[in-house]
This record gives sequence, C-alpha cells and structure tokens, in this order.
Amino acid sequence: MKEIDSIESWKKGLTIVDDKIGCSFRIKDFIGRGGMGEVWLVDNPEWEIEFAVKNPRYDLVQPNGESIYKRNIKFFLIGDSNDIIFKRFQSEFRDWIKLPIHPNIVTCFYAQELLGLPRIFLEYIEGMDLKEWIAKWIKTDKIKDWEKTILTIAIQIASGMACAHKHDLIHRDLTPKNVLIYLKTEQRPGIVINDSAEIVSAKITDFGLVKKVMQKEINLRNSQINKQNAADDGDNNTQGWGTPEYMPPEQAGEEYSSINKAADVYSYGVLLFEMVAGGRRPYELEDHENYKKNKNFNPTEEVKPYFFKEMHAKYEIPNVEKYRKDCPPKLSSLIRKCLQKEPDMRWYKEKEQNDNFDYFGTIKKQLIEIYNEEIKEEYKPTTYINRVSFHIAYYLKGLSLCVLGNFREAMDVFDATINLYKYYAPTYNAKGIAALHLGRYAEAIECFDKAIEIDSDFATAYNNKGNALLEDYRYAEAIEAYDKALDKLQSKTNTKNTIGVNVAGLEKYPNNVNIYKHKGDCYERLGNYAQATIWYNKATEITATTDITSPTGVLQKTIVPKELDALIEQGSTLVENRKFQDALEKFHSAIEINPNNADAHSKKSHALIGMGKFKAALEAVNTALHIEPNNADAMVTKGYILGATGKYNEAIELFNKATYVDHNNVDAWINKGNCYDRIGRKKEAEYCFNIANSL
Repeated sequence: MKEIDSIESWKKGLTIVDDKIGCSFRIKDFIGRGGMGEVWLVDNPEWEIEFAVKNPRYDLVQPNGESIYKRNIKFFLIGDSNDIIFKRFQSEFRDWIKLPIHPNIVTCFYAQELLGLPRIFLEYIEGMDLKEWIAKWIKTDKIKDWEKTILTIAIQIASGMACAHKHDLIHRDLTPKNVLIYLKTEQRPGIVINDSAEIVSAKITDFGLVKKVMQKEINLRNSQINKQNAADDGDNNTQGWGTPEYMPPEQAGEEYSSINKAADVYSYGVLLFEMVAGGRRPYELEDHENYKKNKNFNPTEEVKPYFFKEMHAKYEIPNVEKYRKDCPPKLSSLIRKCLQKEPDMRWYKEKEQNDNFDYFGTIKKQLIEIYNEEIKEEYKPTTYINRVSFHIAYYLKGLSLCVLGNFREAMDVFDATINLYKYYAPTYNAKGIAALHLGRYAEAIECFDKAIEIDSDFATAYNNKGNALLEDYRYAEAIEAYDKALDKLQSKTNTKNTIGVNVAGLEKYPNNVNIYKHKGDCYERLGNYAQATIWYNKATEITATTDITSPTGVLQKTIVPKELDALIEQGSTLVENRKFQDALEKFHSAIEINPNNADAHSKKSHALIGMGKFKAALEAVNTALHIEPNNADAMVTKGYILGATGKYNEAIELFNKATYVDHNNVDAWINKGNCYDRIGRKKEAEYCFNIANSL
C-alpha cells in the first residue's frame, strides 16, 4: 500500500492502533484547520478521555500527490520542500511537551507518527476560543459583570504565560485565537454566561511559534549552529511569523530573530485592550491614514500586514478608556505599560528594580490587586486542570520525552507517575524502555518484571525484557523471554488483544517480526547459526498487518513491510562475519522494498567498505544523508571513509556534527579521536577517547 493511502485514511469514524504504546484511538470528528495544521477530536476507549489531535495539513505536505515525509519517529525528518512546516511542527512538540501541567495552559500529552504523519495529542477543551467568546459576549454586551469576568480571564492568561516564561519559552503568537475558554459541562456554547467568573477557565494553546530563550553563556560553535537553525526555521524572515494585528514592532521588523519575552507582553496588551474595549483592538485598518484619506480604501490580504506593522511601530498608543468609559484607571495604565513601542520601555520602572524581571508574574499580581479593589472580593484562582487522570497525563508525557530521546527526564516522570498510581503495568514497561536506552539493563529488567507481575499477559513487557537481556549479553534468558512473548501473543489468537483490536493470528501482531529478528540475534551470538537463520527467515517471510476499523465497521488491513528491518539486520550480521557480497545482496533487497530508507543505504556502505570499494561506499552514504540529513550513523560512516582516504579535517567536521546530533554515539567519538591522533593533536584525541570510554 502506498504511504499516501495511509495518510488519506485518517478520517472520522476510524479506529487507529498505536502498537508502540499498546492502545487504540477512535477519530470522532474534525475540529478545524489553520494555516499549517489541522485538528481532530479523538478519544481513547480504555481511558475514556478525549484528545485534540493536531497534525500538519495533508494538502501542504503532499505536493502533486507524493508524500515527502520520511518516517522517523525521533526526529520527524522530511524532504526539502516543506522543511519550515515540519521544523515548526517538530519544535512545537519539543517545547510544548516540556511545560508542566498547568491550569492555564493546554496540556500537550503525547506525540506519535500515525498513518504517515506526526500527530500531537493535546488536552481537548470543550468551549470556544477567546476571539469567539469576545464576539459573542463582549461585543454584544451580553455579559452582566464584564469587569469581573475579563479580569479573571486576564489573570489566568498571565498565569499561564508566567509559567511559559519561567521555562524560558516565548510564545510569539499570543492572540485571542490561541486562548481557549473552557465552559463547565453544565454550560454549553449558546447558553448565556452568567455573572460568575468561576464558570470560565482560560487556557493558552498553539505553541507553534514558540522560541526557546538561549543561555547567556554559550560557546561559539553552538551559537553558530543556533543561528543556522534559526535561518532554516524561517527566523530571519523580516516579516516574521505571527498575527500582524497582535505583533509587536520588533517582531514584524528586522529585529525578529532577537526578540525576547517583552514581545509576548506587547501581544498580551493588545489582547487585553481588545477585551476591555468591547472587541476593538488598539489599531484597526480604519485607523490607518490611507483609510482616512479614502473611505473606499480596501487593501488586499497580502498587504494588510504592512499597514499593521506601520501602525504598531509609529502610531500613538490609544487610551482604552476612550472605548470603555468605566475602565479602572489602574487597568488602563497596565495596558499602556504593555503597549510601549520599544521592548526595553515595557514595564521599565519595575525592571530597573529587578535584574531577573518576571513580566507576567508582575502583571498577574497587579491584576489581582485591581480585581480585589474593583470587585470588592478576594480573587480565587481556578482549580480546573483537565479531565485526564494525572497518572495517565504523566505517563504520556514520559513517553513523549522518550520519543525526544530525553530518557533521563522520562525516568523522573515515570517515577512521579508510579507515585500517583502503582498498579499501571504500562508505566513500568515504559520506564523499563527508558532505562534500557540509558544502558541501565538491570533496572530495565526489574521494571519489565514488575509490569509482568501486574499483568501476566503483557506480551510487550516480555518482549522488552528480552531486548534488555539481549543487550546485557544474557542470550539464553533473552530467548526464554521472547518465547514467553510469543506464547502470550499466541494465546490471543482469534480474541480481542490488549489494544482492543481483533487479531486473527499470531503472524498479524505488528511487533512479531522484531521478536523473530531478535531471537535470531540471540542464536547468532550464541554461535547457533542454523537456528539464527531459521528465525531470520521467519522475520523476512512475514508481512505484519495492523487491523483498523473503517467507518462502516468493516476491518481493513494496512500492510507494513516489516521484513525490511530483518533484511537490514541480516545484512549487518553478514558484514560482521565478513561475508560482504552476501550482505550487499540483502541491502539491495531492502532498498528495493524502500528506496528512501536511509539505514539501508548507510549499512550498504559498510559492505562496500569491507570490499575496499570506497568510492561506491561514499555514494551510498551520501544517498543516506540526502534522505536523512541528521542521521548520525551515516555521518560517522562518511567520516570514516574520509578519514580512511586521508581527509582527516573533513572527517572531524562530520564527527562533530554526528556528536551534536547524538552525543552518545561512541563510534563518532572514537573515530574523531583517531583522526585527531593522525594529525598530531594528541590532547583532542585523548579528550575524545575519554568521552567514548565514559559512554
């Protein structure tokens, strides 16, 4: 089946299996579409919770009907045509997932590639965005106590932004569209909101333009890399990213790449002005001098940003009291402080007293004081966070950190999850996976055993235990664990499996091929090549299928060529045994299945190196790097080839890139040390070897 077919199959009514975490998701409805992404309502039957799932727009990533998405769960790598779209999407997930669970930030739970596109699983808010809310209640003047409600929303937004800034994240697109208003279950859109602020909860969303604040102390090499990344991500675009009506002057101008937290303060000022002024922003198109000269002035959508840019940069700051006569003077003054043209002038008096100034913490504090004075009662913060159980929320966050390769952070999150609920087997299984990636095999095995103790039919935990034993050179025990996994899977034949999907037979379980392949690895390392060949052949012969339910309820099968991995593994084993020609045939077979598999091309170069064909090897590894520019193993292989041909400085440059992408790549450090040693730079060589030894 072509990849494009699997992407198109994401539709309302479908049940999608995520075999990586052992659960299924049901697509309930399409929520909406933005400039680069679209959002779907999805639920999980086991957890009985709903998610808003965001993914890149299908039409933007499928030019001419051809998928340019290269499957790589860890990095979301893509082709050249849509680098900006995917890099922004990847950046959004990386930064958002690291924010703590906060009552005024939409929680980012999890990310995964499903049916050909990366998907971000977000907290689903039943209500409306702030733009809709302003149009419905403020513009129509239907709300009884505007002051209490608006101040409550303003305080909550400031609270969420204070949290984001505390974690060194700049939003860069804080607008009413990116603030969701949660309505309690007894309140629905269309029912008049009463005068109680307690029924409203504001949550900030859409961190697609978020910027990470860099540390003051940063070495030149990383600084150069960050500048390059900013250029690749569109950060040098002088028009900037964002919403022109809410953009501070510096974000719309040439200073865009150097904006700081003060940019969010300006956007917040515009947003707060709009709420207080009954839906009227500080600057509207009719305020522009061209409109005043010509009442028929009607600029195109393409040129409107330039007019807003000019007004934000040059026009006098309006007084919000002009549009809301009963606006408290202290609130009007606060808004004016936010709307200063120069970033350094926003809250400058307060900043002079504190080198580490907390913009939104200060704004929140002053708003609470205004609330207490004007409403004549003490402000009470919202206690609503979300409807997802805390242990599930933390569990999913831990999985997401694993996706990002942040296994140490993930371990801490899983420990917090276990403290919340000690009897959820998937948490121990996930913690074991994180420990396995950190090389802490004994701890990983202990976690998998605990998962099995809680759920004795947990086939995935047996499989992962086998993987840990395999890595710990305990091959006989690993085989026993794999056999247990296969036995548990076999017992599910013609029954509902643990992920809620009908499995007609053992050969159809998605992870089955990996078990066969890993059993082959164990036998091969025990020297039992006859058994190794049997299991490798089983893996090669099987085409795994994942059953999914169509909108009509009929089971469909998505064919996934899992034998590709087995061919690459067989080829690698043959290279280790110096059977280079046989290995080359395996890699050619893998490339025939998927010409865009970077690993197959990279491993092919290993066989060619063994045959002394360095030119052909270089071509193969260059192909791998063209497919996946950030493939650290391919960089190491190319560096080895360059070093073998005497091009040591070029090789060192590649090894530098490889260790930047994957700091724990031992081969990169060793080969880098060898190159330094060859050119007489003994201290650098020793440094590299020491790092390799520590890993």
